[in-house]
Amino acid sequence: VKEIIGYLNEKAGTNFNPATKSTISAINARWQESKNIKRYKLVIDYLCSKWLRDAEMAGYLRPATIFQASKFEGYGEDAIRWADKTGYQQEDDE
Repeated sequence: VKEIIGYLNEKAGTNFNPATKSTISAINARWQESKNIKRYKLVIDYLCSKWLRDAEMAGYLRPATIFQASKFEGYGEDAIRWADKTGYQQEDDE
């Protein structure tokens, strides 16, 4: 949770607390579905590229929206198509 929220904060310029119960709950629920941290970061990168410059949508760059059960899988699929279309290269975690 700390790594994912830290990544979101870095990319979106936010300051979400990784210890908040609702954040932990949302991410842990998605984590049970997929333990692929690169996918989480890809979704964050995709949504930041799409929403960060839009004043209305930028407000939705928050854990409750990104990791919502009904939305995350769709965001993941959209992010993969976006990465393929744009030639996006994810940074290696080292």
